[in-house]
Amino acid sequence: MSRSFQTLKQLDSFLNLRNYKEQLLYQIHIKVHEGNRTGMRDNIFMSPLANAVGLDLEKLLHHYRKDPYDKNFKDGNRRNLSEMKDFDHLFPAHPLSVIRDQIRPKVLTSLSFEE
Repeated sequence: MSRSFQTLKQLDSFLNLRNYKEQLLYQIHIKVHEGNRTGMRDNIFMSPLANAVGLDLEKLLHHYRKDPYDKNFKDGNRRNLSEMKDFDHLFPAHPLSVIRDQIRPKVLTSLSFEE
């Protein structure tokens, strides 16, 4: 699943489904409005993380945004550490958590590929 920001208060997520048998990729576009939650995960997460790893916030920012597939990729709006699925339980009402924990499973169980 990847994401991008179209506006400050809208979270766009793309659920990629691969059909390896037919070598097809289906992409489902999910839009969730964040409302006043924009930046909530980052703001709540950064200071405790900096304290836990013993870095000040400025040094932490050099390591905070990473591409999930290529550690050397530095362009664009990369994923930040607070967006990892491992932390969804800390933010159960956040749109990203809702997409992964509620919407994605429902989509996956409701779709089927006909032969």
